Amino acid sequence: MTPTRTVRVIRTVALITGVLAAIRLIGLALDPEDRVYLGAGLALSAVLIGGVMLGVARRVRALAERVERLRPGAVVIPAYTTVETSLDAIASGGSNRRWNERGGTPVVLAALPDRVEVWALREDRPRWAVMRRAQFPPTAVRGAVGVRRPPALHLTDGSSRVTVVPAYSAVRATMSGSQADLARAMSALGAPVTGF
Repeated sequence: MTPTRTVRVIRTVALITGVLAAIRLIGLALDPEDRVYLGAGLALSAVLIGGVMLGVARRVRALAERVERLRPGAVVIPAYTTVETSLDAIASGGSNRRWNERGGTPVVLAALPDRVEVWALREDRPRWAVMRRAQFPPTAVRGAVGVRRPPALHLTDGSSRVTVVPAYSAVRATMSGSQADLARAMSALGAPVTGF
């Protein structure tokens, strides 16, 4: 099965599941006895999802602050990995150890005058670096994170490369990716902010 067909199947199953869940929720909402359980379940779900999202956002911020301390003067770009990031790591001689192969793992880019380093959680040195070359400016692409295709930043020097979803506003980035965060990252790297 091709990746495009797999995504279509996953989306179709998700849609059918969503419709069935909505029908069930309407049934629960109409029954006065079940409204209490419905309300409690929805409240618990909101608390759990919110807690996870805030926890991930906190991890991204903590990693960015740590890299700022280790690389003073660097432009720090908090981000999430994409499916392509794992492939970029292997192709560039880096490691994709402990990264979700479907993307979404917090990382940080540290942009220095001569290179951009890729940093992962709980590590004292970058996993790999992409040299900054004028003939290879940063570009805006669509990355793959699970079944989503959020706006992503792609850097290459002709041999090493990295593709990430910038996440200055980490909670918004976990939902759908952010054009504003991508524009901010492109601007921080001195690239024109056009054509997403």
